[in-house]
Amino acid sequence: MSEFNFGPAREGEQMVFGAQRPGYGSEHVGLEEVEGWVSFMKQQGIEGVCCLLSQEELDYYEINLLDLYCREFGKANVCWAPVGDCCICSLAEFKEKILPFLEGACTNNKKVVMHCSAGCGRTGHVLAAWLVHGRGLSKEEALEAVQSVGGVYRNPCEALFLENDAKEDLHALLKKS
Repeated sequence: MSEFNFGPAREGEQMVFGAQRPGYGSEHVGLEEVEGWVSFMKQQGIEGVCCLLSQEELDYYEINLLDLYCREFGKANVCWAPVGDCCICSLAEFKEKILPFLEGACTNNKKVVMHCSAGCGRTGHVLAAWLVHGRGLSKEEALEAVQSVGGVYRNPCEALFLENDAKEDLHALLKKS
């Protein structure tokens, strides 16, 4: 797996990437781990962050993670759209927060990274939704594209396998408007 499970939304994508959170695997994350993650992202040309962590997960950090992101990337380049672990993002959250953030970044030619905890389930299905709504792929193409990026592990159907959400919730998110 690539460092920080970092990779594009699909092969060839130049603007929108996915990753795991800083300090993945620990519930006690210090500043040094976060700074290492931020440094890595900046080395990849990342200029913005879309954070999918819940408030409970943000409490793992010794510092305020969102404030640090705002200082490092600029407030306008940070989006917080909390999605519960192993759950599907709501269509409203996606369309009202995430999609405008990603579209704005692309319009302004800014590379952004999206992360949940492992960079697998939540990141995977939200990246798939981005590929449908932002890049015009079909649902099937988007799911396949997210899962087939080399060197990263994404499972956009994780919440369905764990039976936390209904298939209809994911299909609604991946339906072209």
